Amino acid sequence: MWLIIIASAQAFEVDVGLGSELVANEPFVNPIGMRGSVTLRPLPWLGAGLSLAGYPLRVQTTRYDVIAGFSIVPDAAPIVGTGSFVGAVRFARGPIGTFDGAIDLVVGVGGVYSVDDCVALQMVDDPVCLGTQRQLHPASIIGLNAMIGQGQWGVRLRGERWAYTETVAGTVERSKDPVWLGVDLVVRFGGAPASP
Repeated sequence: MWLIIIASAQAFEVDVGLGSELVANEPFVNPIGMRGSVTLRPLPWLGAGLSLAGYPLRVQTTRYDVIAGFSIVPDAAPIVGTGSFVGAVRFARGPIGTFDGAIDLVVGVGGVYSVDDCVALQMVDDPVCLGTQRQLHPASIIGLNAMIGQGQWGVRLRGERWAYTETVAGTVERSKDPVWLGVDLVVRFGGAPASP
């Protein structure tokens, strides 16, 4: 993979990012994790990227609630990983003092991997819960990225809305639209100079 990135950097701008993110609008538990991404820019205003993320931490926001008759408790937070393919259109770029700033519109598709906690749902041995315990949900993505940097280095702020449908305990379908907020450290290779 690194050979592809290095070879592509000779022709395109390549952004490699690593950062953290959380869900801003989750009513029960906010998953917090790390995301790595690679974006290729064949043109200064157009890019395509891939990302992978995992969410080992959970921050409790609500102790108890009921959805469709099932008791949902904090330990049932299901999102454990995501992956995405996005296109990015840079609609603003310019100097901010001695730094270079840019704003991108991001549109794409992704997958959300979830593992329901059948213990927290009080359905430990229930075949209905076990049947949909592990799921990969296709998702549509739209968002904005704002980046500021100088030379090869930059910091990117991300906001993305992922829309998908999940099945809880085998039969209950819920539409989900988590909003991911994140910050990345970005290293840029090739392409036009990143600073004015």
